[in-house]
Amino acid sequence: DVLNHPLRNDIIASEIINTLLPVTGISFIHSLVTMNGTTVPTAMKCILAADTILGARELREHLRTLDTSRDAGRFAHLWRDMGIAVREASNWLLITHGATHSLQEMVNLYADIFKTLSTHSAMVFTGKELPRFERRVSEYRELGAPERAATTLALYRRILPVLEMLWSAREFASDVRVVAGAFSQTLEELRVNELFKFENIVETSSKWEQELVVGSYQEIRRNVSMITGQLVQKGITEPDKVRSAIQAASGYEAIKSTMTDLEDLLKQKRPFQVAVLPVITRQLRLFRV
Repeated sequence: DVLNHPLRNDIIASEIINTLLPVTGISFIHSLVTMNGTTVPTAMKCILAADTILGARELREHLRTLDTSRDAGRFAHLWRDMGIAVREASNWLLITHGATHSLQEMVNLYADIFKTLSTHSAMVFTGKELPRFERRVSEYRELGAPERAATTLALYRRILPVLEMLWSAREFASDVRVVAGAFSQTLEELRVNELFKFENIVETSSKWEQELVVGSYQEIRRNVSMITGQLVQKGITEPDKVRSAIQAASGYEAIKSTMTDLEDLLKQKRPFQVAVLPVITRQLRLFRV
């Protein structure tokens, strides 16, 4: 009946906005459009795709059980973290596929393999990331999230690396669970996962420096995806074999030296150096296993 109604477009637009605006925030669409030089329909397409791929609608149904006066603080915390993930995924989809893929095509690319990954979330992280993930799951449980919702929210906290795992699995036609393990192990061995803790807190002095930071982090993740693809195509997926291949690769010593220098500076309580990001980006681009 809605599709045959004379106000069809207005009804659909109202439903979409009423569903997504409480998730993304009132200013997000404007920010997404201006930052990426795109149109409102393209931005909305990517937001809808992100919401669908991440299964956020189902998660919202779980969280709404906490939307009471007694649990309002816990509900707001969980809802905020869900919104951050949808916003980050929307921006990633816009940059990666927004100009070339329809809403349905993006959903078809990633929805099923994200569901597979979320069902096997214990396989996603290795090394230092695994206890961090498990700790996040426990924190969400303590906040009142049901078991499945707590796991999903913990996965959301690392949604950009997770989306790169999905991209790499599609790009190299490989099992996403295998790719996820290799991707996580690669991050661990290269130590670049330590950079991500600064991604949302690094201070920039101009919009150009901000664009440098955002672009560098995007490229760092994509370069790790490409390295993961090289490993998977060569059948190098076991943790010990990944470690050996990374350490024997061309470019490993350069990255190791850069990360050691950065860690030394941080131990001295020196501010995070934005200039390290394009350096690491270039070193990863040249890395070959």
